[in-house]
Amino acid sequence: MELCESCDSLRNTLGSVLSEIKGSQDVRDQQENMLCDAAQAQDMVLQWKAHIRRAENQDRAKTDAVNCLQSDTILIVMDWAMKFIQMKYREKESEWYGKRGMNWHISCVLSKPADREQLEVTSYVHLFNNCAQDSYTVYAIIKHLLKTLKIANPHISKALLRSDGAGCYHNNNLIAALNEVHVHTGITLSPLISGYDFSEPQFGKDVCDRIISPLKGVVRRFCNEGNDILSAADMRETLKVRPVKGCTAAVCEIERTDQEIKVNRIPNFSTFHNFSFEGTGLRMWKAYDIGAGKLVLWSDLDVQVPCAITLKPATNQLQFWDVQPRCVKLQGKTNQRVKLDTETALFECNEAGCSHSFDNYDALQDHINFGYHDPISTNQESVYDKLRREWVRKFAAMSVSEQKPKQPTSAKSTMTATHAESSEAGWALQKPRGSGTRFSENVKSYLQARFDVGVQTGRKSGPVQVSADMRSAKNQDGTRKFSRDEWLKKVQVQAFFSRFAAAQKKQVTQRHVEKDDENTLLDEDLAHLDQQNKDEDVQEVLSQIGLERPITYDGYDICDLVKTEALSRFTVKELRVMCDHFELPRKSTDKKAALIKHFTDMVEECSCS
Repeated sequence: MELCESCDSLRNTLGSVLSEIKGSQDVRDQQENMLCDAAQAQDMVLQWKAHIRRAENQDRAKTDAVNCLQSDTILIVMDWAMKFIQMKYREKESEWYGKRGMNWHISCVLSKPADREQLEVTSYVHLFNNCAQDSYTVYAIIKHLLKTLKIANPHISKALLRSDGAGCYHNNNLIAALNEVHVHTGITLSPLISGYDFSEPQFGKDVCDRIISPLKGVVRRFCNEGNDILSAADMRETLKVRPVKGCTAAVCEIERTDQEIKVNRIPNFSTFHNFSFEGTGLRMWKAYDIGAGKLVLWSDLDVQVPCAITLKPATNQLQFWDVQPRCVKLQGKTNQRVKLDTETALFECNEAGCSHSFDNYDALQDHINFGYHDPISTNQESVYDKLRREWVRKFAAMSVSEQKPKQPTSAKSTMTATHAESSEAGWALQKPRGSGTRFSENVKSYLQARFDVGVQTGRKSGPVQVSADMRSAKNQDGTRKFSRDEWLKKVQVQAFFSRFAAAQKKQVTQRHVEKDDENTLLDEDLAHLDQQNKDEDVQEVLSQIGLERPITYDGYDICDLVKTEALSRFTVKELRVMCDHFELPRKSTDKKAALIKHFTDMVEECSCS
């Protein structure tokens, strides 16, 4: 097995940090906190590394697809743009509120003519006044687009698709139904290594994103010239009057029926990101060009696609208009390279390991979208790259101490385990989404108690504070209340509070419904609400003039602890921290008895006394 020292250095460094923490002589509580933070940070760093690796690998799918394009094959990159809000040249403030956005879908079609060594890009915009962004609509859009392309270019017979992993694209129904699209359009999805590619999140939609921006700018400028954009037809008129190069648009409508796409569910479908439509079945890969893939027979999928799923223009006057595609000159591996001249080059490729430079911004964008990033040589490096290499060479030879720090006995085993983990195949693959771990009864009771105290007193604890308090919470006998495995993150606490609040709201609503069913008098409800408002006013006054029961700290009831003389179980250090929390005046020389006296005086001012 081939190993890379540079790749393993990150894991080795993280493993050494954990070993140093385990071998430190800090207090046990502080050591546990540091270990928990270090383990969470290590997991996030490794997940980010795997994300970058998956993004680079998935981008190769687009590069290979562009490279293998023939005169009869096209590549379609799709994405939904953010809903466009209606605009008026002069608008009242009252008209600004309550708007509903208009949907528009961008499809960039990449083709390569047989007689020219260049790429042609045509953007098709489907405009909707209102539609649902789901797999039903996406299937209708793809079907309509392929029909339009087949009519305009009869020689096209194969298509490749690419999009992000949104739910409207990445789902069982759409992927399986696309195998039937050739029956209606005459264009089949190419059975290459991948007929439909999904990009990694935040990567791969560069072609669509860079056409959406000028489209929005054109619409806004047209509105500033004294025009109103209130419907999809207005947007189409704008894009036709102020055209964007290589872009056409049509206003469409979709008629939804009760018939839906029916497909047998594929287990762990979310982990697959590349699909090939073969004659016998659907072949799937977790990552592009990795392994032989998994084949699912069409007979096992049992695909049922209703013919009623169609998309049609609103009127004959709102169809796509003819447009000339935008030509792109590719910078291939074997093509003539662009020489790097720091004095004349205005734009340099910011990709690590690429030496291309360009005279205009459009050429740079085309290179980033479709070109190759050639490796750079030492004599072609820019001044900044040379400075970086020199900085690394100089400081890599420096050492802070001549003595090698002593490592604990478990450090060697930790490094070996980390190295073995890094060499395991498939470390960067996306893991299947499994069910979350259930909280223990001890954790749930603690969270519910903190939630109830916040509701009763009005001083609600935030998820960050609760997550931090769980690490230092102790039982009355002084033992730890939670183990390190039971510590929760801020997101977990926030999700629990949200679910618990929703459950309580549902219970209250159900009680109100039951009261209505029992024909509860309206006067009694009004009297109850009136009394509740009075009680809230009284509690607000009490909270302003004195302390309010219960006085709590980290889930403990201070009033009960004082009355039962249980404060003596706390250490002097813990009592000092509690005094500082309640801003009680104390001296640094106060003993346990004096600290307990401060709490006794405070409880005497509470409403329970």
